[in-house]
Amino acid sequence: MTGKDKETVTTKKVTVTTSDNVSSSSEESSSEEESNDRFNDPATDLPADYWQIQKLVKYLKAGNQTATVIALCALRDHPIDQEVCQLALRDVGGLEVLLNILETNDVRCKIGSLKVLKVISSHPEVRRSIASLGGLETLVTLFSSPSNQLKALASETIANVAQFRWARRIVRKSGGVPKLVDLLDVDKTILMEPMEKLTTKQREKLEVALGGALALWSLAKARKVKECIRQAGGITLLARLLQSVHTELLISVMGIIQMCASEESYRLAIREEGMTRNLLDHLHKDNIKLQIHCAYAIFQARQSRTLIDSLSR
Repeated sequence: MTGKDKETVTTKKVTVTTSDNVSSSSEESSSEEESNDRFNDPATDLPADYWQIQKLVKYLKAGNQTATVIALCALRDHPIDQEVCQLALRDVGGLEVLLNILETNDVRCKIGSLKVLKVISSHPEVRRSIASLGGLETLVTLFSSPSNQLKALASETIANVAQFRWARRIVRKSGGVPKLVDLLDVDKTILMEPMEKLTTKQREKLEVALGGALALWSLAKARKVKECIRQAGGITLLARLLQSVHTELLISVMGIIQMCASEESYRLAIREEGMTRNLLDHLHKDNIKLQIHCAYAIFQARQSRTLIDSLSR
């Protein structure tokens, strides 16, 4: 790394206010207490991966550009989807280092860091730590990057972290919602062509749209976010995405509609944008997950008399 980049990969010190902590759900709080009890107990027999990860984080802190890439690759060779490894990264200050790497100018290091963050943010305690360290604001800035891979990974990480109210508020106040809506703007050719016929560049664009949809699905639990999506022109884009042949994308889009259909403005839009027929078509697709979310979306929109009449024809 350059001298500037070395300075960036330092430990951040961020104080979390009591009011922010109160926003967490009781379910997350109980799981965090259980994790703390287990891993702070000196009698706990920790596996070798725990100590290996701590060594790798030391290399991340002190390494140059090449050493950083190697250390990030080595991290991914460990079972970082397991709780003990996720908490090992947190305990030794690895989260701060990974987030600071996102502020450097090296795209390879950023991608490597995001690939780790995307996996470990599945742990409730880790994602709260990411939010408290200012990680969400940093992730939002990555949407300005020309790299499609960076944008896709950043949005998928936000989708994991935004599982609690405080995180959703941070993303909204950071201006992340309109930027995520922009990621849904995909050419119709990409939406209609099967995956095997897409070029590498088109597949990247599809991955970006999928990441954006996943993030908005998590964020759309908040009423203010639903309004932000509407104001950013998200309804028209959702209507276009409903015509896609890509099932994974359809499931995420249906999840957003499922969340937003509780609002009257969205129920009217479902009718005005011609989404009714798409909802009915997808309800008969041979994919259980898609059918479930489609059914929930129709259920949420049940207050619209026009929609119900349309579906019953």
